Amino acid sequence: RGAAIVTLAAAVLLSAGVPSASAFALPRRPAEPAALAAGPAGPLQQTLVAAPPAAGLRFVGAAFGKTGTVSTEAALHQLGLLSAHGAHYLLQAPDLVPLWRGAFDSGDFGEAAARLIGDGIDGTLDFPFAFAYKELAGRFPDALVILTVHPGGVEGWWRSMYDFHAPYWASPSFLADPTPVAALVWDVLRDRAGCDIRRAKDPEVADACKRAYTAYHAEVEATVPSARLLRYNVSDGWGPLCAALGLPAPATEFPHLNVQHPVGGV
Repeated sequence: RGAAIVTLAAAVLLSAGVPSASAFALPRRPAEPAALAAGPAGPLQQTLVAAPPAAGLRFVGAAFGKTGTVSTEAALHQLGLLSAHGAHYLLQAPDLVPLWRGAFDSGDFGEAAARLIGDGIDGTLDFPFAFAYKELAGRFPDALVILTVHPGGVEGWWRSMYDFHAPYWASPSFLADPTPVAALVWDVLRDRAGCDIRRAKDPEVADACKRAYTAYHAEVEATVPSARLLRYNVSDGWGPLCAALGLPAPATEFPHLNVQHPVGGV
């Protein structure tokens, strides 16, 4: 089962135009911006803009996945900031999934937040971390809250979600017994937003997921003070992101990765 799961997971990522999870192993913060230049080539192995280390999180991602979060992760890395992005982070150590599942079950994110800091992480992105945005933003009051939005709106977002998960639906055994990472993400998305990816081929569930996306984004905008919130469309490139973080924009092109249903690029 393990080999089959790894093969399927890699196929899903590669079919979406994203390197396998091993390509996203988190480097420690480089002493100099060029320190990663000698590493393996890949979307995260880019020249970095110097960003001073922070005692706490610099940003908290509050958005659903499939809204440009992979592009945002790569862009933040070029700015010298390391992201805990969904599976890219959760696959780094075997205790991370139980740690975060326990946090969501108990509502106590203290240990999980401390682990982020201990791992040298500057902020979070994507599922399941988006559903901890209130707790993390409360613990780190100086952190910018980033709400990425799909340029195609809710319909564009759902097409991206649907296409990304199609390979999973082709494997009934995987749906019945998913990897710990997939199970955590799907369970939190179902329990916190009423979007059950295991049943998303059902039109009623698809409609519920689209309603959840709209309602959730509205809640974030109503909850987070405007001074702390960046509502971010990656089609806008470096400008809004760098301005909100107080960092200079790199001379390099903005990384548009994992483009599925672009309306100006995702």
